[in-house]
Amino acid sequence: MSHSPSEIEIYRYIFDNVNDAIFIHDLAGNFLDVNQVACQRLGYAREELLQMSVLMIDAPEFAARFPEIMQSFQQQGSLVAETSHICKDGRQIPTEVSARLIKYRGQQAVLTVARDITERKRAEAKINQLQEQIQSMAIRAERERLGRELHDGLGQVLGFIGLKVAAIVAMLQNQRIDQAQHAAAELSQIVQTAYADVREAILGLRSTVTAGVGLEPTLREYLHRYQREWNIPVDLVIAENTPACFSPSAEIQLLRIIQEALTNVRRHAHAERAWVRFETENDGVVVVTIEDHGRGFDIHQPIPDRFGLQTMRERAEAFGGQLAIESTPGAGTRIRVRLPRQAIRSAE
Repeated sequence: MSHSPSEIEIYRYIFDNVNDAIFIHDLAGNFLDVNQVACQRLGYAREELLQMSVLMIDAPEFAARFPEIMQSFQQQGSLVAETSHICKDGRQIPTEVSARLIKYRGQQAVLTVARDITERKRAEAKINQLQEQIQSMAIRAERERLGRELHDGLGQVLGFIGLKVAAIVAMLQNQRIDQAQHAAAELSQIVQTAYADVREAILGLRSTVTAGVGLEPTLREYLHRYQREWNIPVDLVIAENTPACFSPSAEIQLLRIIQEALTNVRRHAHAERAWVRFETENDGVVVVTIEDHGRGFDIHQPIPDRFGLQTMRERAEAFGGQLAIESTPGAGTRIRVRLPRQAIRSAE
């Protein structure tokens, strides 16, 4: 198709004055045309770039994959990807490229629009840094809270043990041997329960979400230790296309909710197995379910460990979530946590 001189001038003006660098190269990567922005950004004269190829401006880790990328590109006809371009002075520029197959002067070629994303990368790095700071603060606060709970709970148990021991001594002094033996048996059970609770608290303290690790690996490690410690298998099921990556506060609180729920499984459910499921409902809300098929309880009757259930509900509300409890005597217990959309974030 022929062009009048005015059309060619308009094309050239647009080509050279857009904000992004534009490259046209053949299927081997040799440049056929470049615009002024590409020259200015990379520090080369146009004549210099036209003697070069994509492999000479791409960072080595991307240049090494050029044949593989081109093979896939020719099959699909288009490509959007992130790379780095090397300037004449050696600087690297983070770049987003959008490429498409075209016809250029009668031959098949590639039209690539390259956008400098340096500022975007700086913003992303700043956001990641802030997220790590928030997560570190949340972790410290959570450890302090768990430490206080462990200290207060253990203090109460030790105080009770002290009173029980004093009572047993008094019984022995008064020759009430049968009562002393019965009280000693009760004391032994209390000590065993307290020991189990301390071990579980320490397990919880060891398992916390750290920046750069995420919830899923931490949760898998905790469930592995839980099974090894208490011999109760727990299956982790993450439904297809369901994220398990959330805001720092949501990840920490959700981990604690799961730990508290599984503590109740150990203490009260007498279950042989438990499940932790991540699923996405039709409205896009992520729901996390902790379930067992143990003894269950009547939710309309007073619950022995109501404080623990209330703590779980408060943890869910702390990140804008909702917690519901379903249970029937003899049919197990199901705890469902609905996470708000603002608590869900994309995996890094």
